[in-house]
Order: sequence, then C-alpha cells, then structure tokens
Amino acid sequence: MMTSFIPCLKSTNRVNKTLKYNLGGDSMGFILYLIVGGVMGWLAGLLLGKNVPGNVIGNIIAGIIGAWIGGMIFGEIGPSIAGMAIIPALIGAIIFVFILRLFLRG
Repeated sequence: MMTSFIPCLKSTNRVNKTLKYNLGGDSMGFILYLIVGGVMGWLAGLLLGKNVPGNVIGNIIAGIIGAWIGGMIFGEIGPSIAGMAIIPALIGAIIFVFILRLFLRG
C-alpha cells in the first residue's frame, strides 16, 4: 500500500481510507474525488468572494488540500462523497483559500 512509504500518514485512518479508495485502481472513484475537490474549492472561493488562482486546476487543488485540512481538524462529520467528508472539506477549503489569498496579496 502507498502509505507504507509515508510514515506520517499511518496514524491517520481517514487519510489511509481515502488513499486506499482513490489509489486502489478505481478510476471512476478517483475522477469523482477530483470533481468533488473542484466543487469544494470553487465553493470556498465563492463564499470568500475571492478567486482561487489557477481556475479549475486551482479549485481542484484547493478542494483536495482543504479536504485534508478539514479532515485533520474535524474528522469525518456529515455526509461523504467519494471518500471526502463534505462539511470538513468545505471548511478546510475555506481555510486554505483564505491563507492562500493572504500569502498572494503580500
């Protein structure tokens, strides 16, 4: 499994399940994960009133990183799509976009 090469991920059950689900050969699951990540990044930019740099690719990256941040902070609360808990993913994406805009403004 992929996490054996990444020791810091062994203790995080949510990340392990997400990696197993998305890297286990299920291409539709991976595509759905990218779509959900893009929607989360787009919603975060929309709610903050700030554009995510990189347009579609930036939204996908912001959503996936936001899902990771939200999962680490809040765990798996609320509904889940493609292994991504929606509420923590959105909150994490908002946090990530806010921090990203602070760094890019200066």
